[in-house]
Amino acid sequence: MFNHKYQIRPSFYMDPSSLRRRLILCGVAHAIFMPFLLFFMTLHFSMLNLYDWRSTKQYLGPREWSPVAKWTFREFNELPHAFERRMGPSYQASEEYLKLFTQSAAVTSLGRALVFVSGSLGAVLLAFAAVNDSILLHVKLGQWNLLWYVGILGIAFSVGKALLPDATSQRPSTRNLFSEMDVALEKVSTHTHYYPDVWQKRGWDAKTYSAFSSLFQYKAKLFAMEILSVILAPVILCISLPKCADHVCLFVQKVKTEVPGVGDVCGYS
Repeated sequence: MFNHKYQIRPSFYMDPSSLRRRLILCGVAHAIFMPFLLFFMTLHFSMLNLYDWRSTKQYLGPREWSPVAKWTFREFNELPHAFERRMGPSYQASEEYLKLFTQSAAVTSLGRALVFVSGSLGAVLLAFAAVNDSILLHVKLGQWNLLWYVGILGIAFSVGKALLPDATSQRPSTRNLFSEMDVALEKVSTHTHYYPDVWQKRGWDAKTYSAFSSLFQYKAKLFAMEILSVILAPVILCISLPKCADHVCLFVQKVKTEVPGVGDVCGYS
């Protein structure tokens, strides 16, 4: 795409058919290596986070800003280390804002049911194992032995615990939550530099909460979306993006700006 002077080669934006071929070739290569990518991503994610989740009892993982949120918050030409330093305090401020909202009664009931059922059945299976540990290996229900069900019950118990509200939080009836929510959201905006007009003085609104939560999601959900993006990438590269090759080339041709000593850069920056 770039030459030795960091200028975009004219052959890139003057030949959309060549760009289509490269996109399709990348999609085929991605499909071939997809199983290895999925295995590596899962292994890396597990080794990086499972111990921390276990020690902190946050079974869905801590919340993080989604890639869309980071692209929205990042300013033009802001260096990565400066952006990370600016965003660092926003995590704690965002957690404090979300804790001000009471959890749905249906979600809490579901969490309690999962904890009760999975905990009771898991205790029964562990009692069998205390009597004779071979029971879990040799007794089967359907196609799987009892040890497999112990693992499934453990996952259900962890999910149920994650759905329960924080017992240490103060009761909402003793606080002026409307005012606190507005102040907490303003505090977050001082770090993110993102405060739309529809959010101002409406930190208590369910729509504001929903929009904010879509930007600040659990790490487990972000990982699931990342896995899904890897699976869908060949389809996008082979089908969707080749149709946009003409528009991509036209956009690059119109927007690129040459800076002496630097090369071609995006004109919007």
